[in-house]
Amino acid sequence: MVSASIRRFFARNRVTISILLFLTLIVENLLFETKPRHGWFYDGSWQGYCGLLLVLLGVCVRSWAAGILRKGADLTTVGPYSLCRNPLYLGSFSVMFGFCMLIGHGFDFLVVCGPIAAIYIATVLNEEQRLDAKYSSRWREYAQRTPRFIPSRIFAFTPGDWSLEQWLKSREYQALISTVLGSIVLEAWRLR
Repeated sequence: MVSASIRRFFARNRVTISILLFLTLIVENLLFETKPRHGWFYDGSWQGYCGLLLVLLGVCVRSWAAGILRKGADLTTVGPYSLCRNPLYLGSFSVMFGFCMLIGHGFDFLVVCGPIAAIYIATVLNEEQRLDAKYSSRWREYAQRTPRFIPSRIFAFTPGDWSLEQWLKSREYQALISTVLGSIVLEAWRLR
């Protein structure tokens, strides 16, 4: 089992580590003069469209979750949180997997998705420990009925109030802008 100090390290540094992994991926592709294999704009392939769909789906899931989550105020169990306990991470992983699909090099999946999955799992375990300590029986009941990542009980959906103010407060617009810019840059890189 991963120690608590290592989980905390990954939880605190997950964004920095993710950025470093993606920069490594870009440098590797530039050094070996490889271009993304699949596009979505000009002469797009089904892999390009699937990759873009995963990116868009991930951004939508993240935006939905960020507009509902009231971090630190209460245990959020509505909206996407009624379907899975970690919709923000599910959305992020969908975005990353979609970008890797657009790039289309098998090694890139290993470089990005493998370490990111490990970081997310460590982060989630750290967060779950904190939530268990804070909300005890409410958390355990919620965790018992709600899957960690992959929604499996769609009929258990409970609507929640999405708030633009909350979405802005969580700075989710940064993820949206980064994703749009990343998609455009990848397509321009492919077409050059």
